Order: sequence, then C-alpha cells, then structure tokens
Amino acid sequence: MANLSPHCPPVQRAQFEAEADIGLLYGASLLLESGTSFAGLGVWQADVTSAQDFTREWAEHGAALWRAGQLLDVAVRGERPNLLIRLTPREIDCLSWLARGQRPAEICWRLGIAEKTFEKHIANAKSKLKARTRDQALAKAVLLNLLPL
Repeated sequence: MANLSPHCPPVQRAQFEAEADIGLLYGASLLLESGTSFAGLGVWQADVTSAQDFTREWAEHGAALWRAGQLLDVAVRGERPNLLIRLTPREIDCLSWLARGQRPAEICWRLGIAEKTFEKHIANAKSKLKARTRDQALAKAVLLNLLPL
C-alpha cells in the first residue's frame, strides 16, 4: 500500500486497504480534499526524453489528463465498479442474498441451484476478492460497492 498521509480520512484509508488487499493495480483512486477522486491514467510520448520535456508536456496537457482521470474514476467506480473485479452475475446474486441475511440453503432454493454450485460461486468470489472467508468476501464486496443492496 502506498504511504498515506497522516491526514488521510478513515474512509479513504479503508478503500486503500481493500484495494491493496485484493491486488488492485489499475484504477486505484485517491480521495481529494473536495471529496472527488481520480484514477491513474498513462500517456506515452516518444519525444519526452528529459525532465524539461516532461515539465513542458505536463504544463500543456496536465489539466486535461487530470480531468480525464477524474472522469475515468467516476465512470468505473461510480457506474461500473465490477469492471475491476469481474464478479459474475451469479456470484453477485449469492453474495447479495448473503448480505441480506439469508442462509445458504435458502439462497439455493431462491436461485434454483444446488448447494455445491452455491459454494462454487462463493469460492470464486472469494478468490477474485482475495478473501479468506465468506464473511471477508462479503465485507469487501459491500465496501467496494459491488452488490445491489
């Protein structure tokens, strides 16, 4: 995890920890003072070969890149957070019913699936979320806004 400022809000610290824990490398966001966030965005320029070239390019294009990063973050995290984790619809269904307090047998009956199938969906979700337990996977999915609650 990146070195965090001692002034980092607890909500942002929790987001950083969850992202680092699941190995999120792309799209990791930082909460800014205004409450907005931005995502990493890379640009390759063949003619930038020195610090002076970079400074010149950043002065010319930095504001647009900054705004593009903010828009990317809003789109991915706000509208489609699952693009980063890639839970299947069935994995989301299983986790969502667990979040509502349903027992596995009740979830299987509702979804029309076998308990073995349910456990497979949960195991896959745990793997994608890098969670050791079902409860940890559920907590991460809720924290990362992956479930329709």
